[in-house]
Amino acid sequence: MSIKRVFSKSKINQYFIELSIIVVGITLSFAVQSHLKDSENTRKQIEAYRRISEDLALDREYLNMAFANNEIQIAAAREIVAGNLNQTNFNQIITYYGTFFNDNTITSIMSTGLLEDFENQALISEVLTYYRQDYDFLDDAARFDEEVALQNLLLIAAEVRIDSVSTTNILRQQNNTETAFYSFSDSTKSMLKKNNNFIGLLQSKIWVKYVYNNFISNALKRNMSISAKIHEELAALQ
Repeated sequence: MSIKRVFSKSKINQYFIELSIIVVGITLSFAVQSHLKDSENTRKQIEAYRRISEDLALDREYLNMAFANNEIQIAAAREIVAGNLNQTNFNQIITYYGTFFNDNTITSIMSTGLLEDFENQALISEVLTYYRQDYDFLDDAARFDEEVALQNLLLIAAEVRIDSVSTTNILRQQNNTETAFYSFSDSTKSMLKKNNNFIGLLQSKIWVKYVYNNFISNALKRNMSISAKIHEELAALQ
């Protein structure tokens, strides 16, 4: 074996070793980058799930409060429609809370395109159904509720004589706020009981709030189901 042949073989071995080192280095680099990307994606998923979970908890608090208030107003309106108008149920039917829908987190996440990278797409689909379908139903019901409440208040302001307003004899609301208590005379009471517009608006209020509470019940069921699944997903990701 000549020196030239030995040198040539040694050089080939050296090239092979260097090439192997490069290949291994590139492979490790890709593996590290992939691991870092997966870790970052997991971190973002965990953060997003936590934020969605917090929003769902706030939704439950609001929806339960709205449901309870609607039940009180349905009962009060039914009493009045049946002819049993008194100071208490009158004050109960004139309260309006407004609406509160908290979809900022999911809107923000959707704008980043992160949802496409979530591993549990079935859960994401359920989350989107909640915010798109249940929220739409609630929004429609809340809009009708607001319209009836406004018409009711305008009618009362135009046709009802409030004899006194008490800030000591207060009415505590479902959200723990306190509102003044309005009082009226027997003649005003008699007039209201005969006012077809007033009674008609109360009948509309009963129907709207009944439908509203059906939507709330469905939203709460999906909300609690999603919350439980998010809790399981977080446990698996961490």
